[in-house]
Amino acid sequence: MRLSHWSILALVAVGLAGCQDFGSAVGERYLCSGRITEAGCLGSCETPYVTCANHCCVAGMVCLDAKCCQPLCTMPDGRAMECGDDGCGGICGKCNTAQTCTDGRCLCQQQDHMACCGDAICWIDSCGHVGDVLEKCGLASCSGLNWMSAATCVNGKCMDPIPVDCNDGNPCTRDICDSEAGCSHEDLDGIVCNDGSCTESNWSSPKMCSQGQCSEGGQVEDCDDGIPCTDDVCSFSQGCTHWIRSGACFIDGLCYLEGAAEAGDRCSRCRSALDQTDWSAAEDGTDCGTGSCSGLTFNVDKTCLNGVCAGGASSTICVDDNPCFVASCDPVEVCIFTPVSADVNPCTP
Repeated sequence: MRLSHWSILALVAVGLAGCQDFGSAVGERYLCSGRITEAGCLGSCETPYVTCANHCCVAGMVCLDAKCCQPLCTMPDGRAMECGDDGCGGICGKCNTAQTCTDGRCLCQQQDHMACCGDAICWIDSCGHVGDVLEKCGLASCSGLNWMSAATCVNGKCMDPIPVDCNDGNPCTRDICDSEAGCSHEDLDGIVCNDGSCTESNWSSPKMCSQGQCSEGGQVEDCDDGIPCTDDVCSFSQGCTHWIRSGACFIDGLCYLEGAAEAGDRCSRCRSALDQTDWSAAEDGTDCGTGSCSGLTFNVDKTCLNGVCAGGASSTICVDDNPCFVASCDPVEVCIFTPVSADVNPCTP
C-alpha cells in the first residue's frame, strides 16, 4: 500500500522513532513509495526524490557513500565550484591566501589596503590589483626662487620633498625657477659683478661678468701720480682722480705756484682762479721791465697791459707790517721778506 505524505507524518506522530533517524543523511525526506521501517524506506522513493541506501534524497542531491549529498563541486546554477565544501565531507578546492571563498568562487577582497600607485595613493585588493585612486600627490611648484619638486608617494603617504633654493649666489647668472623643469641659470655677461676697491693709494677696478663668471677686470692702479701739486684721490666707483691744489698750476707737466711767470714772458702768469692748466694774462700793472731798488722802493720801467709788457713805469714799496719778517728790495725778485731769527738776545752772535 502506498502511503501519502499525510500518512507518513501520522506515522511519525505515533512514535515511529526509527523513521526519524536514518543516520546522517542530508536532506532525507520520508517520501517513500514502499514500506517504511526502522531501516528506512523499503522500496523506492517518490519521484523526483532519489533513493539512497533505503533513504530518500531531495531533488538536486546525489547519493554518495550511502549519504545524501550536494552535487560534487557544482553550483546550483550548474557552474563548477572553485572552492568550499562538497557537502560530503570533502572540499572542492582551496583559495590562495590572498583570496577568500565566496559562494564557491575564489575572490580577491576589494579595498584590502592603501598603497602607492605612481605618485598617487590607491586602494589595493588582497591580490595586489590597483583599484580606485584616493589621493593624488601634489605637483611641482615654484614660490619665488624656491622650487618644490612633485610630492611622491612613500609607504602609502604623500611625502613633500625639501624645497630647493634656485639662487646660486653667482652675480653673473640669472636664476630661474620653473615648476616643471626646476632650477636653471642663464649667463649674464658684461655687467659689473664686483665693485672697485681702494687700499691705501691703490685702486682695484670693478670686475665684469664673462661667460657666467666674475672674471673680467680687477686691475690694480697706483693713484700716486708723483706730482707734488696734485691731491691724489681713490674712489671706489671712479678709480684714481687727481686734483690740482688750490693756489697752484700744473702746466706742461710742471708745477707752478700762484703768480709764477712763464719763462721769457713776465706778463704770462699762474693764476689758479682763472686756469690751473695753462698760463693766464698777468693783471694790468704787473712789473715786467727792468727793475731797480732805491732803499725799500722797487722801481720798474715797464708794466703789463692786457697781457703784454707795454705799460708805463711803476714803483712798489717793500713794507711788511709783520714784525716777524724783515723786508728788503731786489732788482729781480722785487720785494723779499726774510723771517726774523727766533733768537732775539742781543748778546748772542
